[in-house]
Amino acid sequence: MIETARAEHRLLRLSEFMTDGSLAGMCASLSVLTGVTVELLDEQGQRVVHKADKGLVRVAGDPAWSLDPWSEARDVLGEVPIMVGGQPIATMRVSSEVAVSTELIGHLMTALSQLSRTAAEFCEISLAQRRGLDELGVLFDLTSLMVDGTDESVVLERALESALHILSLDAGSIVLLPEGEDERLGDDEHDLVLRGSVGLSEAWTASDETLSHNREFDRRALAGEVVTVEDLRRHDSVRIPEMVRAEGVVSFVCSGLLVRGAPLGVLRLYGLRPRTFNDTEQRLVRSIAQQAAASVHLARLLKLRRREREYERQMRMAAQVQQRMLPSGLPQFDGLDIAARYQPSFEVGGDFYDVFKTPRADRRKLGFAVGDVVGKGVPAAMLMASVRTSLRAHADSVSCVEEVMERVNRDITRDTDVGEFATIWYGVIDPVKLTLRYTSAGHPPTFIVRAAGREVEELTRGGLVAGIDEHAAYGSTTVQLGRGDTVVAYTDGIDEAMSFSGERFGKAGIYAAVNEALQRNAAASAADVIEHLFWSLRQFAGLQTRPDDATAVVIRVGM
Repeated sequence: MIETARAEHRLLRLSEFMTDGSLAGMCASLSVLTGVTVELLDEQGQRVVHKADKGLVRVAGDPAWSLDPWSEARDVLGEVPIMVGGQPIATMRVSSEVAVSTELIGHLMTALSQLSRTAAEFCEISLAQRRGLDELGVLFDLTSLMVDGTDESVVLERALESALHILSLDAGSIVLLPEGEDERLGDDEHDLVLRGSVGLSEAWTASDETLSHNREFDRRALAGEVVTVEDLRRHDSVRIPEMVRAEGVVSFVCSGLLVRGAPLGVLRLYGLRPRTFNDTEQRLVRSIAQQAAASVHLARLLKLRRREREYERQMRMAAQVQQRMLPSGLPQFDGLDIAARYQPSFEVGGDFYDVFKTPRADRRKLGFAVGDVVGKGVPAAMLMASVRTSLRAHADSVSCVEEVMERVNRDITRDTDVGEFATIWYGVIDPVKLTLRYTSAGHPPTFIVRAAGREVEELTRGGLVAGIDEHAAYGSTTVQLGRGDTVVAYTDGIDEAMSFSGERFGKAGIYAAVNEALQRNAAASAADVIEHLFWSLRQFAGLQTRPDDATAVVIRVGM
């Protein structure tokens, strides 16, 4: 139960509003004019005396009025209170030692009532200005904490304490919806996380019981409403009246923590006496809740940004590892000109290429491969590294291209989950005999642009993609190369590139780009050809984000 010491509601005092004693002076003037004693009493019932009327000398800096607890005994004829913020801050009392006509008293009471309303109006304006300044002060304080990068919990605690102080309430809490989870409310408090409480017992904050039936209060608050209850003990929507009485809470106001309409949590405030909350007070609660919501939102954005930076750092490290997996240099063979390029769609990807001398027993041959594993990002890069390692290991010990592919397929199938697979094209060129023996595991066909007539020959022999069936067999064949021929191996990131109009680059685009490079210069190097291919791809796709990695290996046979 909340301690009784917190139950004292902040009382407004006349001294907060009266600065020059003019109201007390006016009462004194009315006394002289009417012959009836008109006195101004403060909230404690003490008489307020204007120093000039009492013949006192005012010292510079001192107030123009003083309090006189003593008052002569007279017959009280009437009293008119001055009400501010629903509280009496002063009373104008009419009394007389002699008989006074009823008519005079009636006129005097009417005049005092009008004076009371005028004084109250000015005091209400002053009170509203003061509360506005308090509100601005709180919002400035919370904003400063946010700008300084203060921890979210500290900002929420400050918001709660500030709301209780300004509204002169006794207890409260801030609860948040779990981050990243469904924002719909359940049947109990389990779906909310307590982020701060003041003046509430552990039994209250730890309870799974909801304050209102069907969580009406929370639902209305999360819908953007400021919910107020004058007396929880007598409200039909309260479903735990026994707990309310045991805790000692009576009045209640709550507001949702919302960011662009998205609910983040609820600010709940309690008082120990019945109380209505005016529009100014409700606006203040909403403002503090909004500032708290902004703090939560900013903290989550900063947390997300830190995660993104860490992810970016890991991606850069993975990209560096992946780059080291690619050949650091290309082997040299008399009569063969070799170029290769890898362009990831992300910092890391699933494409790979390899160019090497093979096998170990015969370093006179050129082995080369391109591949594409399913997926993108780090998982694809990890699978790519495994595939590339397996291919290089088997190619270094086995000369038969189809056997190399079968072994790689078994490795992938055994070491990966369902749905993880790779397409691979692998070939070996004998630079002396100018023969190319190759096989493919479901990869787009490598092609040869013949020097004679610029005819294009696709190399389609192979089998199933690697990683599906460990017993899959792969066919292979040998083709004869001629002087001036150009061999182009690529991944589907090139032929599946899209233009802004939705057109695919396709095989036709690849063939056209390679032929255009060769027509411009029949003696173009492999590097010239691959550069023109990627230039044509950029011209076609423009600035669109590439959906897939793009990889190519070009080999030109000397003239």
